Amino acid sequence: MNNIAIYDFCQTLVDFESGDAFIHYIRNKESSPYMLRMEKLRKAMIRTKIMSVIEGMLKLIHKNGSLNKSLVLLELKGMNRDKIEAYAESYYENVIKRHFITAVLTLMKDQQKQHYHIVVVSASYDPFLRLFAREYKIDHLITNEYLYDKKEKFTGRLCRKDCIGENKVRRFREKYPDFDVNSYEDSVSYGDSRSDLAILKLTRRGVVISRGKSKEWASVNGLEEFIW
Repeated sequence: MNNIAIYDFCQTLVDFESGDAFIHYIRNKESSPYMLRMEKLRKAMIRTKIMSVIEGMLKLIHKNGSLNKSLVLLELKGMNRDKIEAYAESYYENVIKRHFITAVLTLMKDQQKQHYHIVVVSASYDPFLRLFAREYKIDHLITNEYLYDKKEKFTGRLCRKDCIGENKVRRFREKYPDFDVNSYEDSVSYGDSRSDLAILKLTRRGVVISRGKSKEWASVNGLEEFIW
């Protein structure tokens, strides 16, 4: 490998946050009383500010992850793996494909033609990202995987800590323990938010994907910018 490119997924390769949207997609299809109750509870916690108070407390005690994200994920608890994966196929075909950022996807394809090693590191979810990785021949996918019990029912939890922030770098280094920018002619990473700073600063070049206008924090951190 002479060159490597690392991509975030949400707001980088697609123009929206795909993780929670996947659960919302399933809820709309299922109309499950359990899922509807959980969503009502989550919205009540947001409306009454309870969510923000708890999230603030978690940050104070250095707990990673998002309570809001965890509650959304819990809506799928008890669902069979086969059903989740069937929904993932439908979601990928009918939603994800409509939201690709064409300019960034074209950039990635051009890098593949130049024999870049392509890695996607995302806090979104494996069931549908795996389909993207297969279709676009991604060399390695690092993302959040669902934890299933012995009966192949979803536990409502992830296999590991949320793949966000510094955890993206930790997970990447597990796969590439000998990674060194000096080992590559070019190493570049792409992300859209401050939570991607750790991975953006890992490579020789970090590129912030921005929609419509420049982001001040990109230049402050010495990063390049791709505005679409």
